Amino acid sequence: MKKLILVTAIYLLLISCSSDSNSDSLNQYENSLVGSWESLTTPHPNGNNNPNTYFRSFFTFRSDRTGINGFNEVISPVDQFSESNNIKWKATNTTITVTYEDNTEETGNYELIDSNHLRGTFDNGVTLIYTKQ
Repeated sequence: MKKLILVTAIYLLLISCSSDSNSDSLNQYENSLVGSWESLTTPHPNGNNNPNTYFRSFFTFRSDRTGINGFNEVISPVDQFSESNNIKWKATNTTITVTYEDNTEETGNYELIDSNHLRGTFDNGVTLIYTKQ
């Protein structure tokens, strides 16, 4: 009887441990997003058609659901901006939710065009095409 209880206890322990590790695994949509993505628009939309201006947006999605997002832009020789943020992220088949270090969240819609290109649409209505790097 003691052996049966021991075997049952070990079995229950193994089941509980395996379900804990599965709760952190990426879903199929998140797996397809892991990597670095970049969008480059030139000339910059506010750059008066100057070919030396640009807007670059980038994301890195890691398999542990952390990452980086940011942008670089050159509107003119004196109007240059850059920013990047550490993030946590999650995704469904159509949305990506990003949580910043200050716990603010943003959700955007996306569509995988193919394994190396995605279309992202943001709250402000801007749509960008990203290429996997």
